[in-house]
Amino acid sequence: MKIPQLLVALVLAAAVTVGVMAAWKTLNPYGDNSANFPEGVFYVCQDCGEQFVLTIKQIGKHHEEHWGEPVPCPKCGSKKTVRAER
Repeated sequence: MKIPQLLVALVLAAAVTVGVMAAWKTLNPYGDNSANFPEGVFYVCQDCGEQFVLTIKQIGKHHEEHWGEPVPCPKCGSKKTVRAER
């Protein structure tokens, strides 16, 4: 294969890969959540009583940045939050 043909093939392969990834992201029915938690994960703050929902993606990001720490309350900042059932 000549260099220009190889370059065209690589660009085409990259475009197909990007297209497949974009289609997967668009067609995923759960968005940033999973089949186990389609509506996100429900939390309650024990200090102020705030009820909030985090996506699986948000929880993953929190654990990457603050491994082992509880999820803080978005209202008061307390770390006395617990997972709850709806």
